[in-house]
Amino acid sequence: LFTARIKEELVQTRNPLKLVQTSVENRDGQLESKYLSLTFKRVLSEGEISNLLVTAKDVTQETLLKAELEKIKEEKNQQVNLLAEILYIPSNKMRAFLADADISLNKINDVLEQPGSDPSTYMSKVNTIFEIIHKVKGDASAINFELFSSECHDFEEILVKMRRQSNQLSGNEFLPVTLALEELFKNCHVIHVLLDKISSFGSGSFESSDVESDLLPDEQNPKEINEWSQLKSLAERLADKYEKDVEVHFQGFKLELPDDYHAAFKDISTQLIRNSMVHGIEERYVRKEHAKIKEGQITLSIKHSDIDGYIYTYKDDGQGINYDHIRAKMVESGIATTESVGDLSERDLLKVVFRHGFSMASEANLDAGRGVGLPLVMDKVKQLGGKMNAASAFGRGFVLKIVLPKPLVTVKPEEEELLEPA
Repeated sequence: LFTARIKEELVQTRNPLKLVQTSVENRDGQLESKYLSLTFKRVLSEGEISNLLVTAKDVTQETLLKAELEKIKEEKNQQVNLLAEILYIPSNKMRAFLADADISLNKINDVLEQPGSDPSTYMSKVNTIFEIIHKVKGDASAINFELFSSECHDFEEILVKMRRQSNQLSGNEFLPVTLALEELFKNCHVIHVLLDKISSFGSGSFESSDVESDLLPDEQNPKEINEWSQLKSLAERLADKYEKDVEVHFQGFKLELPDDYHAAFKDISTQLIRNSMVHGIEERYVRKEHAKIKEGQITLSIKHSDIDGYIYTYKDDGQGINYDHIRAKMVESGIATTESVGDLSERDLLKVVFRHGFSMASEANLDAGRGVGLPLVMDKVKQLGGKMNAASAFGRGFVLKIVLPKPLVTVKPEEEELLEPA
């Protein structure tokens, strides 16, 4: 400003003190946050710049009002964006998703309320929350609810940072998790309100969903067809996203399953399909080079056995597991040394891909790279007392077989009276 050849108006546009937040002592002696705007004007004496006139203006009310208006505008835009996505998702699918999401978010809240006293306990909480929110993200992706899936992805970013400081974790680091959880709860409430408003319009097209008749040819129950068909839709959307082709085949899905097994197989299938579409099924030109049919093949089957219980098999004909890449990734991430990985068998290396936090992806995105999906599958199977066996040959595909035991039949007290002694 003391340089005459520089225009005063230009300097004002670059004023770094145009808005300054400071603390001022009020009449009660308490510090109060204020926003000040400082402006500078040249004072001329005999045609020369002699001084600067500095003006400080209290713009606290204007600044707070502007921030509040911006917040309202952002919330309105968010609601508009939510509405735009909701209108393309059948109401029954959205309400089912919200019901599951509410349960999952409350589980996270329960985990946060559990006491912790050392880094290992806190890390266990992080891993548990990671699996829950990853499931919610997968469910959102399965119905093509990208906005919610993206918010879950941002939630995961917080957990990733916490994992990096595993030895220094304390209760204070969970504050961002609590705030992110509160935001998801709020968004679920907004979605419920929007759904109720839309339903009040009597939009029949929104309340029903068109299901392709050839999705599950062996099914007769429209509700079941609709529920499992979203897995095929998920695979096809990911195929378009990654410029691949895929065909999804279902076998035995008309089988009536116990509720907890039904939910588990649905969650497991979602994770495995995402894994196949990102890591397994090759791009079109790669499949052509290896003389494979154009469409990647994914087959899901469920069988019932009087001896074993329920047998679930997942297969894809993609590139399979590259064991050399696993060895390199283990060395790169510090899990093992160059010497020790050479002694690991393919079976040992397969176990590594089911470890928490281990991923073959170079970077994380909405669909993969967290090292959470496959561990979630393993934990689901363990929780239900099942067994799991994986196999893969590089270049030929991946197979996962899960056996869940026959559920124990519980007899209610009122039913016991109806039973006659043998």
